[in-house]
Amino acid sequence: MTVVPGTFANFVAGAQAVVTTAETVVATTKAISSPYPGAIFAVEFGIDFLTGAGTTGVIWRIRQGSLTGTAVLTTPTIAAAASTQLPRAYLATVDGSQAEVASAVYVLTVAPVAATGNGSATNAFSRVTQTG
Repeated sequence: MTVVPGTFANFVAGAQAVVTTAETVVATTKAISSPYPGAIFAVEFGIDFLTGAGTTGVIWRIRQGSLTGTAVLTTPTIAAAASTQLPRAYLATVDGSQAEVASAVYVLTVAPVAATGNGSATNAFSRVTQTG
């Protein structure tokens, strides 16, 4: 199902486990149509994250399609204490590199730094808006 641009595309209240230092998909938008090559989308994610033992920081990425998709946003390492509930992360970017496709999706990933224990992501939401 394709979502109309500008609508909230996804909300997940349950916890998503993040295994030690592995980059993990923690939120995914619903599919949205790209009506022509180079259509511009504003992509937004919000999420709560509890770090695991040993964590010294986190790196957030917004990617096209999947864990291995093109990164359209990568944060620098954000310092974070181990076993701590971080303030809600809000990430946004603009992407104009999608091909003309019937169902484009974006994912939010997190990669804990130096973690020796699993983290947990909760209360994720996403929105995609076609802006051009």
